[in-house]
Amino acid sequence: MSSMFRYNCAKMDPALLRERELFKKRALSTPAVEKRQAPSDSHKKKKPKLDKESSSGSKHGAESSNGSFNIKTSSGYKFGCLAKIVNYMKALVSNPKIYVRDGTYGFKPKYNLKDKKALLRLLDKHDQLGLGGVLLDDVEEGLPNSAKAIKVLGDQIIFVTRPDKKKILFYNDKHCQFIVDEEFQKLWRSVPVDNIDDEKIDEYLKKQGISSMQETGPKKVLPIKRKKQGGQRKRHFKTHNNHLAGVLEDYSEGVPQLGVLPAALNPGQPSSANYVMSTQHEITLQLISATVNKELCTVPFHFGEHGNYSLWVKNLNESSVVNCSVVTDEGPVNSYIPILVAFLIFAGLALASAIGTKIFGLDVVKGILFRISSSMETERLINSELGSPGRTLSLVADNILPPAPSPSKRLRSLDTFRGLSLVIMVFVNYGGGRYWFFRHESWNGLTVADLVFPWFVFIMGTSVALSINSMLRTGATRLSLLRKVAWRSVQLFAIGVFIINPNYCQGPLSWDNLRIPGVLQRLAWSYLAVACLDLLVARGHLDVLTTGVSAPQEAWWSPGLDVLLYWPAWLCVLLLEVVWLCLTFLLPVPNCPTGYLGPGGIGDMGQYTNCTGGAAALIDRWLLGESHIYQTPSSRVIYSTGMPHDPEGVLGSINSILMAFLGLQGVISAILTKCSTDQGFIPVNKNLWSLSYVTTLACFAFVLLVLVYYTVDVKRWWSGAPFYYPGMNSILVYVGHEVFEEYFPFRWTMANSQSHAEHLTQNLVATSCWVFISYMLYRKKIFWKI
Repeated sequence: MSSMFRYNCAKMDPALLRERELFKKRALSTPAVEKRQAPSDSHKKKKPKLDKESSSGSKHGAESSNGSFNIKTSSGYKFGCLAKIVNYMKALVSNPKIYVRDGTYGFKPKYNLKDKKALLRLLDKHDQLGLGGVLLDDVEEGLPNSAKAIKVLGDQIIFVTRPDKKKILFYNDKHCQFIVDEEFQKLWRSVPVDNIDDEKIDEYLKKQGISSMQETGPKKVLPIKRKKQGGQRKRHFKTHNNHLAGVLEDYSEGVPQLGVLPAALNPGQPSSANYVMSTQHEITLQLISATVNKELCTVPFHFGEHGNYSLWVKNLNESSVVNCSVVTDEGPVNSYIPILVAFLIFAGLALASAIGTKIFGLDVVKGILFRISSSMETERLINSELGSPGRTLSLVADNILPPAPSPSKRLRSLDTFRGLSLVIMVFVNYGGGRYWFFRHESWNGLTVADLVFPWFVFIMGTSVALSINSMLRTGATRLSLLRKVAWRSVQLFAIGVFIINPNYCQGPLSWDNLRIPGVLQRLAWSYLAVACLDLLVARGHLDVLTTGVSAPQEAWWSPGLDVLLYWPAWLCVLLLEVVWLCLTFLLPVPNCPTGYLGPGGIGDMGQYTNCTGGAAALIDRWLLGESHIYQTPSSRVIYSTGMPHDPEGVLGSINSILMAFLGLQGVISAILTKCSTDQGFIPVNKNLWSLSYVTTLACFAFVLLVLVYYTVDVKRWWSGAPFYYPGMNSILVYVGHEVFEEYFPFRWTMANSQSHAEHLTQNLVATSCWVFISYMLYRKKIFWKI
């Protein structure tokens, strides 16, 4: 029996421990054996000789008779104890906190938490799904060193004590923090709610002219003209209501109810409520009467950052006409001044560098510098062995080797373009000054942050063609190049999985929730596919270009030379796109419409809550597992999505291959998107790497590359500095900025975390440090290549 019942006392449920202690006490207090009862008189009469013999026995025999046991009674008790033990063991199987595996009993906590990061994710998920808090007892059971972890999390967790003295943990969503004025606090505390059930509360509200919210179906969304201006900070917003009971709602970006504006306590008295508004776009405020479900007024307004506003709502002459007006109580701040100051500083540095280069290029300055350097060199030679008369020099012409042939000229424009994309990527990843246009778009649309990764993929495809053609000219075989391409892809993938994705500041690598997709992983797949396609046709391409037969450059079909020579590769890419389109628009997704491209959550009026990403997310969860993809997509902020979605997922890798292979496709992008954000056939979407997103960014990349090539390599008006240096060491800069993100001088504690100026300064200093590091490595000719 003992071999079957093994458990870990350190992890056993406290209730089970208490039951075990009570069982021990009962077992100790109850005798395990019983003495034989004294024989009756009739028994003595029947067996007198036996009693006599017993009395004439030895002293030891008498003592043995007095201590004899009732074996039948003792065996029955033992059987009862064993039966209770068996019943306990059978009950353990149905206990939700006990698991049985191969005859072994173990403790199963309600939440299996690895570290404090897992606890924070659990609380955040409960907050997003409206599940409430988590009992502290459950956290202590499932999280090792829970007290230390909770202490480290600090103000990220809120404690609430229930009437039964049990503590509950809630996620402290700092986006929801706002100031409540004293007047509202007094009104809130003055309302008696003790011993009042929901029915009595409804009756009280009806007497006051207030009806509870009713489910009336999705409300119509008015078309809103959005202007992308202003910062992203929240503003204090105060509404005043005179005689009205209504609901104030914000329908910007599909966000539903903003809040309820209560009625006045007494007729003729005003009431007010405070709200926090987003200043990223212009929004339209709608005031709707809760009693008649009628729109009372509509006010479009673009709120400014750190401003305080009041929306005054009044009846006109006691009629049904309502007047709504927005009044500025405290003017907003200009959040773009830090950007202007930073631009002037960097422009001044660039101008000073250009002037210095021009001055040092003058003949007069060159002569002065030459004389200074010559005098120093003469003095050095006099004091060295080179100036001694006993030293003889013998020149042997036969030993002089001819100079090595110079390597092919490297296009500085490619490294400059790569460095430009990388510098913007580093700046965006470090925070981008907390400006909304330096962050990834929540779902459909484009920001500056959405440009750089596709550009990096694009320039990688350009470099693949040049490097493979160059190596083929030197006599390399396709098999050797294929091995090199495969090995480099494996290295990129491994660096992305084991170095970039894990956050080692939060603890050791965990296989249970290790993210498999990522930026370098996407680059690895794209590089492998495009390089293999190029190797299939590169030799034929090279033969046509290097032979003088038929002079293809002068033929009428020369503008389409790349397409004609690469037709097998184009055929493969088109087949991949057909696969992407079929999977995206034809693959059925459970409980979601086929071909859904929306964000899920509260988007689309909350009809498809768990459909984030559609087929792309379904394929990622099926192939990789839900715990191995990105858990906090950019859509969760605005659309309150609870489903994980990876922007570098499996299905999007097909379009990243297309990105590295495409030409100028601006017309196709206009057709796919209908020149709009959300109304096109295939909207521009970075999270899905949609077809329109790839063609649009390829168009931008071609135009930018032409400009950089013309100014850097053709006219040489610009050397490519400072972007040229990180472009020469792109892998080192990218990996380094991810690994050392939390270290000084790349990050430090700020005095005012709500200031754009401090965030912008920190992010620009961090980015400039990596540019300077790449410059020093370039001077020392240190390059990390894989």
